[in-house]
Amino acid sequence: MDPVRVHAVGRRPAARLLLCVGGVLLLVGVVRGVLPWCWTQAACVLELRGPMRLPASDAARAVWRLLVHGGWGEPAGAFPTGPERASAPGAPAYCAVAVCLLVLLGWGGWRVHRRLRAWRGGSPLGKGQRTVARHAVDRG
Repeated sequence: MDPVRVHAVGRRPAARLLLCVGGVLLLVGVVRGVLPWCWTQAACVLELRGPMRLPASDAARAVWRLLVHGGWGEPAGAFPTGPERASAPGAPAYCAVAVCLLVLLGWGGWRVHRRLRAWRGGSPLGKGQRTVARHAVDRG
């Protein structure tokens, strides 16, 4: 007789809570201007210039202006003051920072996924059904 397997519907509660908290933090970071500020400063550093004097609110306004009105070819035009426009990084620096961030996030997510699978691998109930480890557990 085959053992009965029970599958949970949807994600586990801890995963749902973690996704909700991450989503709220991301939303707050974008709305408050912290993430656009970090993105702009990282682009300045990538261009080998010092960080620019930029309030988080101006960074948020500039990113929202770019999203709504466009102008990604010359992002400096989205900043409200002349000194900010003069010291703003170019579009290639913004793109390079975005690509680096996406690569780092993908690599980090892959590492977390591998660690969770390895941690779960110690339990016979947590092992995948078509793996060598599961075959060894079934054989005894």
